[in-house]
Amino acid sequence: MHRADPPPQPPGHGVAAADRPLVDVALIVGTIAAYQLGTGILSALVPFRLGGTDAAAALTGFVSSAYSVGFLGGCLVGPWLVATLGPRRLMAASAGAPAFVARAQWATPAGPSWAGLRAIAGFASGAYLTLAEAWLADRAPARHRGAAFSAYLTMSRMVFAIGQISLAFAETTAFALFALAAMGYCAGPLVAAQVSRPPPPMGQRHFGSLAEVPLRAPVAALAAALHGSTTVSSVSLLPLWGLDHGLTVPAIAAMLMAIQLSGIAFQVPLGILSDRVGRKAVMAVVCASVAALSIVAPAASGWPAALAVAVVGAWGGIAFVLYSLSAALMNDIARPDQRVAWSGSLLVVWGTGASIGPFATSLAMDAWGTGALFAVLGLTNAALLPVLAIRRSPAGP
Repeated sequence: MHRADPPPQPPGHGVAAADRPLVDVALIVGTIAAYQLGTGILSALVPFRLGGTDAAAALTGFVSSAYSVGFLGGCLVGPWLVATLGPRRLMAASAGAPAFVARAQWATPAGPSWAGLRAIAGFASGAYLTLAEAWLADRAPARHRGAAFSAYLTMSRMVFAIGQISLAFAETTAFALFALAAMGYCAGPLVAAQVSRPPPPMGQRHFGSLAEVPLRAPVAALAAALHGSTTVSSVSLLPLWGLDHGLTVPAIAAMLMAIQLSGIAFQVPLGILSDRVGRKAVMAVVCASVAALSIVAPAASGWPAALAVAVVGAWGGIAFVLYSLSAALMNDIARPDQRVAWSGSLLVVWGTGASIGPFATSLAMDAWGTGALFAVLGLTNAALLPVLAIRRSPAGP
């Protein structure tokens, strides 16, 4: 008697599927990195396209913050969307929405209307990364978690940098840039389909759990919020400072890429160092470095090009380490059954900082000049140092 073959099972659902956590970590990192290509292109286009408008700093900060507000919303409802749509459908929808936004941004004149489009893209990114980061934490072995999150941000920053430097080779109105962004978004779910194990279960978020990370791991929460404020502000508002000081678009693009490459260079060494000497000690070094470089970086526009790119790159890049350190610190104390909710909550905290920081910084730039960018970011990073000194116990949160 003929017996029909069983239907094929998707990757990670067959009973005979091999458990390969390190390969899965690499694939999850890859799926986030592909997604970040689109984010890097569209994020860099915003200040260049809005730079010629009245009140350019405030408008750029508003549009950039709209993305972060949307991101915050995506983080809040991400678990509910996973439970409703399923992880694979959510990934596909979260890739399709910003791909549509890329096309719409090309067809829509730069202006306040871009805020709505960027909010849609931010919402999709928040839902996507809530799922992807929880998946990464679930598949990464505990002894390699700091290195895994550092590798994740390293690869993401590398692809993000490629997206930003692409502006040096094409007009900011070129359709090719927007098409490349859309392709990056759509590639992410294709890579995710090869992971051997499905994402961890994600039910609806209990909104009371949003306070757990700030209460149980306050240093991790503050560092994540500071990372959101510092990194989004530096990348989105630096072009306005450069244009105000007579720098060319290729020169500013080189500085933006230097920030990403500097972040890449610092990620893994500082992540590994934090595994050995403690997360908070490395956080203190990062914040002190940003504060110190914020004093000298405003003069970089008058320096030789290579030196200016190096200093601005180090100023913006070292701050990128804060999120991987905060995520690793949070997961050091979270129980396995808390990691999904806490990963989403940490992204909410990050989104809060990224929503408030750029707009507040842009208002300071309109009031006191574009050099206020460095003053605001230097002061906010210096403000975390006393907190780190008070909570200096390496075992505490």
